[in-house]
Amino acid sequence: MATTSTCQVRVDYLLCIANAIPRYRPGDMPFKDTQALLGKQTKNTSLEERMKVFLRVRREFQPVLRHFFTESNKQPLVWYAKRLTYSRSVAVGSIGMNLLSPLLGIAKVSKLVTSLGLVTDTYQTY
Repeated sequence: MATTSTCQVRVDYLLCIANAIPRYRPGDMPFKDTQALLGKQTKNTSLEERMKVFLRVRREFQPVLRHFFTESNKQPLVWYAKRLTYSRSVAVGSIGMNLLSPLLGIAKVSKLVTSLGLVTDTYQTY
């Protein structure tokens, strides 16, 4: 059983290993184009312009992470357990970040939430 970082698994799946974005959403804007488009937005850009760009990226770059769970877990019970664990982990992390980050800062809260075991930082592959 190998253990790898959840973030690394998702990035590898979406961009490098399986090329999930072009496979499941071939008409979508390429990832590098979305990065470039969003990277051009600064604090000096008007709110209207930033909203236009955000809405365009949201419309032309749809999510494909759900396919990761169905492809990597062929057994329904394992699939459901992994998906549920991921969903709960993201929810707890979001709540923790929103409550504690104004007090401690984002980097410290991320380390704290992970070290307390409130957020799953690993994904078990069998």
